[in-house]
Amino acid sequence: MRFELAPSHSHASRPLLAASSALVLEAPRRATAMILGRLAPLFLEGERRLYVADGANCFDPYAFSREARRHGLPDDVLDRVFVSRAFTIHQLSAVTREMFPPLLRREPQVALAVLGLEHLFLEESLRVAERSRVLLGVMADLEGLRRGGARLLATHEPAPKGQGWWKPMLAFGDVRARALQQDGDDEWKLEIERCDNGANAAYLQYLAPARDRLVE
Repeated sequence: MRFELAPSHSHASRPLLAASSALVLEAPRRATAMILGRLAPLFLEGERRLYVADGANCFDPYAFSREARRHGLPDDVLDRVFVSRAFTIHQLSAVTREMFPPLLRREPQVALAVLGLEHLFLEESLRVAERSRVLLGVMADLEGLRRGGARLLATHEPAPKGQGWWKPMLAFGDVRARALQQDGDDEWKLEIERCDNGANAAYLQYLAPARDRLVE
């Protein structure tokens, strides 16, 4: 298996992920758990816990734990990962508004993830205006959590042409990236699309030495 992280930077140091960083990752649903497992060292540093809101039913504990262990985390890594599955946009909103904030108050610099952020908002039985209103609320919740010190990851799938009305609403966070499949079925490259100046600098410096460890 190969998993390359770009861009490449100096390997001289390995700072921790900035507390208030947010990574927005475009990745196919089928690969989300695997990629999250390979990124787990960025979010589970030390004894930190990861709380996941799964909006696309894509968290596979076996794929996640396999990849997390392959990249340096202990066998009991799943003991520090907690998953809440949402099946409607309002359930997802309840997680970001009612469940996540108390976790941040209890665990400073908590790690939070929302998987398949856009998935539930594609339900056409709901009016676009309602879906937009709720999605904007979710994004406001996540930005508030980031400003409060949380480490955040949000994933979404590539938007089919002409169907990405929701994508501009995901323009938050410090880093945007895409997971690109390479020649082999299990070869992926994480391409950094946008990096803001400031807090994310430590995040990208951390990716550089992690690259050697994540390539097998």
